[in-house]
Amino acid sequence: MEVEQRQRLENCFERVAARVRNASSPTDDPPSDTLRLNLYGYFKLSTSSVPSSGVPRPSFFDPVGRAKHAAWKAAEDECQFDRALSMERYIQAVIGSGTDVGREAGALWGEYLRRLGEQEPDESHTPPTHAAKAGDDDDD
Repeated sequence: MEVEQRQRLENCFERVAARVRNASSPTDDPPSDTLRLNLYGYFKLSTSSVPSSGVPRPSFFDPVGRAKHAAWKAAEDECQFDRALSMERYIQAVIGSGTDVGREAGALWGEYLRRLGEQEPDESHTPPTHAAKAGDDDDD
């Protein structure tokens, strides 16, 4: 990924993350625990310079900390430590939430794509990723 494209992705990610942090829409249902953990894992991978293996796993008596650590590790495994992919997955998860913040994130993602000279996302606002998501096979 070229430097300018990466900077634009980082800017889009930062804007979406700021909107998520400041979200307080009474019309939106609170996000599920699974979504919150996925967002945490992608955000942590996107912003941390230390891998999850460099941080001790929280104690058995801290189930929330353990769940967050596991989500961070899962994001690392899924994205193979690719910070750009992690930022894309974070934005994709927010857009997929179906909330007001998700719709705003879709608009920001569309702006990012337009600046890259690509087509706007379709009506579902699902951003493309540059790698297939692990575990998407329906072989079960």
